[in-house]
Amino acid sequence: MRKNLVLLVSLITATSVFASLSFACGESNGENATGMIENYLSIQASLANDSIDEVPTYALAIHKASADLNGSGSASSCGMKEMDAEKCAQIIPDIAETSAKLSKAKNIEEARLVFGELSEAMIQFRNLLPGEKPNVAYCGMAKKSWLQDGDQISNPYYGSSMLRCGSLVEDKVN
Repeated sequence: MRKNLVLLVSLITATSVFASLSFACGESNGENATGMIENYLSIQASLANDSIDEVPTYALAIHKASADLNGSGSASSCGMKEMDAEKCAQIIPDIAETSAKLSKAKNIEEARLVFGELSEAMIQFRNLLPGEKPNVAYCGMAKKSWLQDGDQISNPYYGSSMLRCGSLVEDKVN
């Protein structure tokens, strides 16, 4: 009986420790960071295709994920180094604010303008993340940067009128 009790207490303790480690490593917050990037890239692709149909949905998803990350209070929850916690704490509220603003854009011109603001914060956020990252592109005509997948320029600020205007750069922010 005593042996079973000791085993039960050990099991409960191990489960608690595992749950704490999972939280500290930010399993769900890491997903939030990945989701923010994926939703941002979907917005970039939509704007490059001259569409804002799904932009509010993607922007609200970014807003929710950034609010969740902001509430976590730990840079390590995104897989970041703790030394980047202060930078992360400054960037996440900007992402939350601009993504909420983008979700209310009434037309493509307004969406592209706010997307430029969101891009500045998302590039800073991207720079703090470990692992594989989307590319940073810059358009000298728009004087704005953005994140994108792949090496072929897909300009979200001009869409089909100047889809290939820009170049891949190293972390340039306006």
